Amino acid sequence: MTQGSEVWQYALQAEDVGPTQFSAYTPVELPMNAQVLAVGVEPHGRVVLWAEVDPTMKSEQRAFRALNSGEALPENPKAYVGTVQVSRGNLPQVWHIYEVWPEAT
Repeated sequence: MTQGSEVWQYALQAEDVGPTQFSAYTPVELPMNAQVLAVGVEPHGRVVLWAEVDPTMKSEQRAFRALNSGEALPENPKAYVGTVQVSRGNLPQVWHIYEVWPEAT
């Protein structure tokens, strides 16, 4: 990145989306050439991603998918981003975050 880069935070969806499906797809508008730095969990349980960005660059759509442990990996993922542990009630959950190709709309 160049001088003037900033670190921005983006919320990701990571929640139960059905009785047998736990993954959540999140499209994110990021400035071009953004570098994903890390994923984590805020104190209130929201899963977030941090990226180093050049705010002067045009935006592009990128996408991320959160998968529960034991769930099949997405087909042809772009990159593994990280793993987070989320406590919701008495059941801790582990989410594995992958960058994936944006889905066609």
